[in-house]
Amino acid sequence: MNIPEKMNKSIAQKIKESVMLKIITILFLCLLLMIPVASVQSLIRERSGLKNQIENDVAKAYGQSQNIVPPVLKIPYSRTISDDDDKKKITNGFITVTPDMVEIDGDINTDKRKRSIYEVIVYKSALNLKGKILLPNLEKHEIDEYKFDYAGAYISIGLSDNNGLYEDLFITINGESFELSPGLIQDPLMITSLSTDALGIEDEHSLNFEMNLKVKGTRSIKFAPVARNAQVNLKSEWHSPSFIGSSLPQSYDITEEGFNSKWTTNQYNRDFPHYWFDGHYDFKKINKSFGVSLIEPIDGYGKNNRSSKYALLIIALTFGIFFFFEIMYKKNIHPIQYTMVGFSLATFYLLLLSLTEHIGFNSAYALSSIGTIILIVSYTFFIIKSKKAIIILLLLMSALFSYIFIILQLEEFALLAGSVGLFVILGSVMFLSRNIDWYNLNGSSIGE
Repeated sequence: MNIPEKMNKSIAQKIKESVMLKIITILFLCLLLMIPVASVQSLIRERSGLKNQIENDVAKAYGQSQNIVPPVLKIPYSRTISDDDDKKKITNGFITVTPDMVEIDGDINTDKRKRSIYEVIVYKSALNLKGKILLPNLEKHEIDEYKFDYAGAYISIGLSDNNGLYEDLFITINGESFELSPGLIQDPLMITSLSTDALGIEDEHSLNFEMNLKVKGTRSIKFAPVARNAQVNLKSEWHSPSFIGSSLPQSYDITEEGFNSKWTTNQYNRDFPHYWFDGHYDFKKINKSFGVSLIEPIDGYGKNNRSSKYALLIIALTFGIFFFFEIMYKKNIHPIQYTMVGFSLATFYLLLLSLTEHIGFNSAYALSSIGTIILIVSYTFFIIKSKKAIIILLLLMSALFSYIFIILQLEEFALLAGSVGLFVILGSVMFLSRNIDWYNLNGSSIGE
């Protein structure tokens, strides 16, 4: 026998006979198996990013998240100013007048668009907007050589994505109908604006308006609180809403049949006055909008990612079970056999991810865990050849995978359940190993 063969035999014999070396080898294998688990985690992030990209592509074609700015009045003005040489210069601009009151009632109907294996939540919303705009008293500004063109005043509304409009848009002002069109006058205050022609205001002191706005989009719909007083009522058959933005609903009701929600805002909830000159305030930069996000109730990639974080725990506990089997049944389990079991557990996460994309997380977890348990239990039977050991292994692995599944279903109490579970597991290991004489435990007492 040559020297390398003797060295290999010596190392293998030491691992076989030394409990400490066996434990160190098991710990090393646990860390080594984190490499394939990390690869699966990277794949989860990649697939999740692909889904987000597809959602963005669908949103660009169908309609993106909508942020709606209710109607505001734009009054053109001209101002004569004198420079240092007393030369007269005329500048032009607009006064923006916000509504005194706005009431919005809307129905949101959701649908799904499928691309490849992914489904994207989209919606169509039918909104009724009505309110009143009080014309401000601008006489105090006329002494500053302002001239206001009331006849040229117009109404402007804002949307974050005009691609979501699918019907002609009209607004009724004091009983007269006006069409809202894009591109007539681009309002710098809004992301995308639609405006009427000149209203021809003469001696009106207030403008009562009403309009029906049908808009489609993805992910969310929000409203800018431009009015002095506003009320927004939304309802939908979607049963998993997430209320977002600067204000939460004053009241809401969420059931399996859908949700109803009601927001109320006042002048203290906005960061601008009743009216202002030119671009002193920018709706695009004032982050005061509120609304609802239509989220998926179950995020498969999120749960896959959370599940993979328990990989080290599952692998370590499974290896711990095998180590106790070595002691109980006096069977030596080779590091290669530990590695095969470890790779089976790592493959579980890849199988879980691939099945989740087709049948959902819960069903995928059940199938993946059952398959993995059957594979490991069958493999172990040929190693230990003990029916009692196989039954114990089957029960323990089933309990372990069930425990992880319960933690994944919990959100607010996941940390508590995880901590209590680990405490129970540690206590069980301490109880079962209380009579083991670790000093006298050697290769002969582990296996023949």
